[in-house]
Amino acid sequence: MIAYFVYNLNKYSGASQQALLLAKHLKIPVVIFNHEKGTKFSKFKVGSYLEIINLPKNKILALLYIVCFLIKNKIKIIHLHGFFKYGIALGYFLRKKIVLKTTLMDSDDFETIYYKNKRPILSKFLIRCVDVNVCLTKQLFHRNKKFLSESRICIIPNGVDEVKNTPTIKNNIFCFVGLVCERKNTYESIEYFLKNYSELEGSKMYVVGPLEGLNELDNKYVEDCFKIVKAYEAKDKVVFTGNLDKPDVQEIFRISKALIFLSKNEGMPNVVLEAMISNCLPISFGLDGVVNDILGKDLARHLVIKNLEQRVDVSILDEIVKSSKAASIARRNYSIEVVSEKYKNLYRELTS
Repeated sequence: MIAYFVYNLNKYSGASQQALLLAKHLKIPVVIFNHEKGTKFSKFKVGSYLEIINLPKNKILALLYIVCFLIKNKIKIIHLHGFFKYGIALGYFLRKKIVLKTTLMDSDDFETIYYKNKRPILSKFLIRCVDVNVCLTKQLFHRNKKFLSESRICIIPNGVDEVKNTPTIKNNIFCFVGLVCERKNTYESIEYFLKNYSELEGSKMYVVGPLEGLNELDNKYVEDCFKIVKAYEAKDKVVFTGNLDKPDVQEIFRISKALIFLSKNEGMPNVVLEAMISNCLPISFGLDGVVNDILGKDLARHLVIKNLEQRVDVSILDEIVKSSKAASIARRNYSIEVVSEKYKNLYRELTS
């Protein structure tokens, strides 16, 4: 059995949802310890292999519960989806193999952890306790190798569910999917649509994501997003859906020609992969080369923009959609089946 540590499984967390998706496809016993404020202690099974435990609010009780569970069930591997300091310490003192996944540039990469921490010596010690660090991208790899031997770092991307029967001819439907917040540049994404595509026949943009109730959200920023739509007199063109269930998001990807995703900072943006596998093209900044690497040179030269003034012509979008190149790349490199096999091999190597 493998123990996963995640934050906010029941909220809008890409890292925790990625962990859940992976656990469901591994087909080996996994327990997920969910750390989330406002959630009562509970545990339940999902299928034959997965158990989810929402930990007690009291940190001491949560720690004692985890220790007892790890010992009782003879857990061999702890897989941390984010920089859990106490999780690394637990693994070290209980002599468990520690897999640490780095999820976000300028947030939990080792360089950021070290230089922004009040106790850099402790951070350095904890980093060196890690058996394997999984980086989502080569950009994260290059940062982290300054603090941990390259032989203990590997690159495994996020994975996405397969999508079948994606259309190769689409109407002028566009979307943004993610938190409506400054880091995600939601305002700029809406503005980009309004300036470049709102005059197209039958054009529409769906803005999908929470509008309230999360720490990263700012009421004024959300209000500004509504204001720019009003300023363009485009209320019939831009639809704010709020948070949607996964099947509804997948349907929006399926019908959308392009995802306008101008985020400032990401590890590996799941939403780009989810769009691509539905043959929805990401119009995005390069994110220090991350999006370029995902798309490959051929698609990146058309879809990665350097500034908001650079317009991707709709005829180019139509041509790429018709070719299904984006969907083919996503299936080949980022299918959850492909990614889960890489993790199975990693876990086998650690326990052999």
